Amino acid sequence: MSEMEFEELKKNIEHLLDGRDYPSNKIKMLSVSQYYRYMSESIASDEILINCDKNLLINFEAIYLWLQEQLVYLPSHLKDQVEDIFKTAKLCELFAILSSLSEKEIWSINRRRRLNSSFGIFAGLFSRRNYSELEESQLVSGTHLVEAKVALTRLCQVSKFAASKVEDNFYTNDGFEEFSDRYDPNMINKPKIIALVNLLKSQLNEVQTTDDVKLILNKLEVVEKEINKRSPHWGLIFSTFFIIFGFTADLKTLDPTIYTKPFETIESILFNLHEDGQVERNTSYRLPHKPIKRDSKERDYALFRNEELELERTNES
Repeated sequence: MSEMEFEELKKNIEHLLDGRDYPSNKIKMLSVSQYYRYMSESIASDEILINCDKNLLINFEAIYLWLQEQLVYLPSHLKDQVEDIFKTAKLCELFAILSSLSEKEIWSINRRRRLNSSFGIFAGLFSRRNYSELEESQLVSGTHLVEAKVALTRLCQVSKFAASKVEDNFYTNDGFEEFSDRYDPNMINKPKIIALVNLLKSQLNEVQTTDDVKLILNKLEVVEKEINKRSPHWGLIFSTFFIIFGFTADLKTLDPTIYTKPFETIESILFNLHEDGQVERNTSYRLPHKPIKRDSKERDYALFRNEELELERTNES
């Protein structure tokens, strides 16, 4: 990897972890592929454990979590394959250890390796056994490092293929800006929607576990993650809820006793999505407060539209 490519990689990984909207997710996914290739090439030979940028090393698990989140929107076999590679090679555990080792500990491990290579079974006579349990960890053995190197090479290929499945415009704005004068999804009360989603999940967990229930719960997990994002993609959220609504309505027709409450909850979710986003109806959105005097001389506060305040000022004058 050239110096220019390395600097570009560091910049893209920084943007990825900062949650910035640029570069596109396709480029970010390709950067993750390059990152795994870089880490694979950095894993040691006989002389050193790993030779890489410290920040890139420390952020190994954070990048894995970002990748997991993105794979939710791609074919499920990609997510399963990535998780299997990480689990089999124990990559998160290995890189947690590597990022925790001091230069002194790394030097000590490398020294013992050279002694073992030079003197074989007599190496113990030439080295003092004062190293830590962390240094002795089997995770940093030569065999495990080779396995990790192979696993990282595989991850480079899987994430590169995953990038081909990411549409640049899939993660762009949903186009609601054109309707923002009348409907603005940013006005939606996200905590309230999340509370209703958790209620729906609780209701479904109380019924008999079937493939239909598992499917709905899985989709609810996906949509809940999306709602909790700083800049959620409302198009994905709306479409998912409408599909769940139709699916649950069909189940309610077959078994009203079990699915009536879940159906009412998903109906309530759609109602709140519809009402909260309406600019004219949602009077709590960027509107002034007006004090109201009561007989008890306590001051309460209600919300009014600007035109109502103007009308009252006109009547008072």
